[in-house]
Amino acid sequence: MLFHPMEVLSFVGGSLLSATFDSLLEKLNGYLGDQLQDSKEEVCAQMENWKTLLPKITTILQHAEENQVANLFVKSCLDDLKDLAYDMEDILEEFVIDARRSKLNAELDAKANMRQKITSTIMNLFRYEAKPSQEIDSVVNHLNVRLQHIEKEMHTFGLINLIMKAEDKSHRVTVERLLESPLLEDKVWGRDSDKDVILQRLLEDGGSLEQDFVIPIVGMGGLGKTTLARLIYNDEKLEGRFDLKAWVCVADVFDVPKITRTILEHVTGEEQCNSDFGLLQEKLKGKLSGHKFLFVLDDVWNEKYGLWDVLKRPFMSGALGSKIIVTTRNKEVGMMMRGDDGVYNLELLQDNACLPLFTQHALGKGNFDAHPYLQDVGEKLVKKCKRLPLALKTLGGILRGKLCHNEWENILNSEIWNPSEDRSGILPTLRSSYNHLPPHLKRCFAYCALFPKDYEFDKKELVLLWMAKGLLQQQSHEKKQMEEEIGYQYFDQLFLRSLFQQSSGDESRFVMHDLINDLAVDVAGKIYCNLERIMGDEKLEKARHLSFTPHKYEISERFRVFDKLKHLRTFLPLCGRNTWFYLPKRFLLDFLPTSNRLRVLSLCSYQISKLPDSFENLKHIRYIDLSNTLIECLSESVGSLFFLQTLLLHGCYQLTKLPTTIGNLIDLHHLDITFTPSLKEMPSGIGNLKNLVTLSKFIVGKASGMMRLSELKNLSQLRGRLSMLDLHNVLDVQDAREANLDKIHGLEELVLEWTTSKNHRDELVLEMQVLSWLKPHSNLKNLKISCYGGKNFPPWVCDPLLFFNLSSMELNNCKKCTLLPSLGLLPVLKKLIIKGMEAIEAVGYEFYGRQDCFPSLEELLFENMLNWKEWTSLAGSEGEFPRLRSLLIQNCPSLGDLTSLTYLSIEKILELTCLPMNMSLPSLKELFIRDCNEVLLKSMVDLTSLTNLRIHHIIKLTCLPKSFTQSLTALETLGIRNCYNLTSLWEEGTEIEQSLLPFNLKHLKLEKCRALESLPDAMMTRMDGSSSRSTSMLMSRLERVVVINYQLFSRNLQLLMVASGWNHFQRGCCNIVWNSNPLLFNTVKY
Repeated sequence: MLFHPMEVLSFVGGSLLSATFDSLLEKLNGYLGDQLQDSKEEVCAQMENWKTLLPKITTILQHAEENQVANLFVKSCLDDLKDLAYDMEDILEEFVIDARRSKLNAELDAKANMRQKITSTIMNLFRYEAKPSQEIDSVVNHLNVRLQHIEKEMHTFGLINLIMKAEDKSHRVTVERLLESPLLEDKVWGRDSDKDVILQRLLEDGGSLEQDFVIPIVGMGGLGKTTLARLIYNDEKLEGRFDLKAWVCVADVFDVPKITRTILEHVTGEEQCNSDFGLLQEKLKGKLSGHKFLFVLDDVWNEKYGLWDVLKRPFMSGALGSKIIVTTRNKEVGMMMRGDDGVYNLELLQDNACLPLFTQHALGKGNFDAHPYLQDVGEKLVKKCKRLPLALKTLGGILRGKLCHNEWENILNSEIWNPSEDRSGILPTLRSSYNHLPPHLKRCFAYCALFPKDYEFDKKELVLLWMAKGLLQQQSHEKKQMEEEIGYQYFDQLFLRSLFQQSSGDESRFVMHDLINDLAVDVAGKIYCNLERIMGDEKLEKARHLSFTPHKYEISERFRVFDKLKHLRTFLPLCGRNTWFYLPKRFLLDFLPTSNRLRVLSLCSYQISKLPDSFENLKHIRYIDLSNTLIECLSESVGSLFFLQTLLLHGCYQLTKLPTTIGNLIDLHHLDITFTPSLKEMPSGIGNLKNLVTLSKFIVGKASGMMRLSELKNLSQLRGRLSMLDLHNVLDVQDAREANLDKIHGLEELVLEWTTSKNHRDELVLEMQVLSWLKPHSNLKNLKISCYGGKNFPPWVCDPLLFFNLSSMELNNCKKCTLLPSLGLLPVLKKLIIKGMEAIEAVGYEFYGRQDCFPSLEELLFENMLNWKEWTSLAGSEGEFPRLRSLLIQNCPSLGDLTSLTYLSIEKILELTCLPMNMSLPSLKELFIRDCNEVLLKSMVDLTSLTNLRIHHIIKLTCLPKSFTQSLTALETLGIRNCYNLTSLWEEGTEIEQSLLPFNLKHLKLEKCRALESLPDAMMTRMDGSSSRSTSMLMSRLERVVVINYQLFSRNLQLLMVASGWNHFQRGCCNIVWNSNPLLFNTVKY
């Protein structure tokens, strides 16, 4: 009996294809009522039929994919069905596009009627022509013919039965997991340190039986979690420490009664035939009561706390010190069972453990001693495994018994892990990670097949690509969320499931292990294609998404493949932003007219200055990346790209203007115009873009048609960073009031910048009023106010009730301001920068605001405070900056006082001659002094923690004063530069025997100190037995001496070398001189 292919799926949930069908049908109902009424009756009926068929189509694809259908005919039929679904999606969007165009044309007609002065010629520039309804009708009919053909084939060949038969095979890996046992392997490599950490936690008797007794081991598939658990379970240190032990392989289904029964059978040694779950739990509770137990739950996938809560109830009767080891690929599972702080993240093997693990399985020994001729090729094979134990063991097993060098070479040069030809068993093992993903995460993971191996991707970039693909769908039962928030949640879930890993080189970027990358390619099929992976005459007609690694100079032959890609949706070069690339001259002219189904177009870093007119044909486009190009302006036709969500113009230094039609892009979420210095104005209409999440710059205009500050009131969805520039163009304070900046909850960084100096009193008052109305939301973390012309700041700038999240603030070039705001009131402020405040003469209580001020401040910078003369401390205060770690004071020539900390940089303060009386420096580790008064050094005492001292350009310094050097007991690095009057390092009479010299000194650098005549006498002692013990101690610690321009004391330098036992010295050259210390000594003739 044949089943109807759509009816048989009523019991199957989920969907594999893009869930954009639901949102498109919703738009269809919202926009196209009138449009459909104008279509033929049969088209309307067909469209209604699609509403029923589309969910069923995606369901059958999901069921086939879950069961890993291998039948070639079935796969071909499913590929046709996917291909058809994409085309159906395209035609649905055609209706939406035409509806929007009709609506916009109606609005333009209304404007033309109201403004008769606008000529029809100008209005026609903005008019959009709809696709003829006859053409749409024809496409709909053609799609229905294809759908009927596929449905007929499904009936004829019993497609559903073939899919159902594949179901048994899909559980093969699960069965293999159930065969896992606690018996230890002969030899385990590279896990000793992991074992020791977990053993230590096992042997701790503290904590509670509520959570602390669970130890989750988390990591990607094939990492060796089960092997590590076995190693610990069988360790001799645990002998006699636990009364009861049990090992349970949980695998796919978290069957609480079955797990309970298995544990009970382990602890009693008897088969449990009772099927009453309650009685099983009571019996287990009794057996565990008062006993210390160790259980291993291997391969857990369950994320439901309720099931875990039921399972663990009998465990609560055990004795303190009982432990449960859990192995899982999903960090969320471990966090649910224990909490984030208790999860043990298992990493890839260290390099030194990979080779012995491989050789143990390939040759039976942990080295190549018996087969040295295989070592070279073996090491190359090991590198291909990328430190994954499963890959190393599997590859070793394949080569077991094969001792011919050619056989190993053949394996090295073959594509043994090619997803389409996997015979190693690795991908089936990893595939279970994919099979356990919910449908929405499967779609997102498959998209990552576009990334080549070792490609480091950015979280936000990937989320925006998912969004362009339509993979981020709001769940009907959940609270309304932004698509980006949904995408970040999807990303985090894939990361927690160990499918993504943090890059070792850049923590802000992520990678996939090579075998996880192979898995993505395997599940993605031919829909996703990377140009570098295309083999020979591979058929690409069904490819919809293409990525590639760009070449410096692209050639036309490389892009011939695009002739076959008639329905391409993604054109994605994968490159960094620090390199330029060049396209063939005619590529865009030939490519864009035939690629009108594109959703993603990236031309990032290609040196193009203009887009062809055919750019306006990209009516389905969602994502355009023109970052780091030479684009000067965008065509007005951009306003017809109604589906556009992301427009990236980062680093377009030549960009001078945005299209005036940009306000038509009502779906636009991200407009990145960072690093576009030539962009001096922005058109009005951006305030219409109510879905904007990213708007990096908001340039206030003065001329007609330019953006006004009041347009900000509609942009309440903005997130991240916003720079509000040219605020001097605000002529009416009402604009600032209407901006409603405090309603934008998602802003974390805000820049408020005026760029024209005002002198007229009325203008200064206006600026003060404008700033008072630009109070941000309390979620703000970073604030910068630049070139503000008011004499003081509004109260909100230092309001602790408003800024309980603010960690960084910069006040820059506010030249009229005479008093600093009471920033000491801000509770979590960690970094404060104050520059160019030329009217400030004194800093005192008004800056602190209270006795216990600046409770969190760690970094403080004052710069270009030309008239700042006095810095008053709080009377009776124990310390105004309890957490300050870094203070930089630069170009404050009139200042006569400062403070203490652990890093201190004092520059260009000639008037400063001493430190304040209430300041000490016992924690100071680094000190940099440049262009200061030499007397300042005498006031610096108690420098017992100082390890790094640099002194530059102190003209009158002749030597380091005794009071300064006597506490430098921890000093390791000393550098003195451009001190032209320095004749000796320290005062005459300073004796090493008196411990007044830095015994820990390792690095000494003297540069351009042209008056320097000698090193200290104590360092000149000859090797005749008369050198003191202290001299030897000092010399033995020196590791590096660099002297530049040493001619005036070269004789003493040679004596020093002789005294110290250095081997040789060559005047004017760079030498490496070794002695028994050993000592590296460099001299460079300046």
